[in-house]
Amino acid sequence: MTRFDGLPEFVAARQQALMRTAYLLTGDGDLAEDLRRGPDPMAIPYRPQPQGFAVYRPKFLEVPGRYESDQSGLAESFFAGVDSHEQAAAVWDAHLIDQSV
Repeated sequence: MTRFDGLPEFVAARQQALMRTAYLLTGDGDLAEDLRRGPDPMAIPYRPQPQGFAVYRPKFLEVPGRYESDQSGLAESFFAGVDSHEQAAAVWDAHLIDQSV
């Protein structure tokens, strides 16, 4: 697990952007709210354009005081969302660096 100490402040400051992104991923307001609240925060690490754009597998973030969740279910939902979105799937497939293999 990766730890991000400023996560609560980050989430609080970006509620609208997170909700819009969740809606784009799910296409459903209720599912988007579930995703935005999520059982565990998840980050998608990436490498910016100057070094050659790349995305990495999602990382689950530890937040003190949060309960342990079903991370495999969250990951499955994330990848189902990516696969269901033609443009997202193309970017993900073209630029994924999977360090787990």
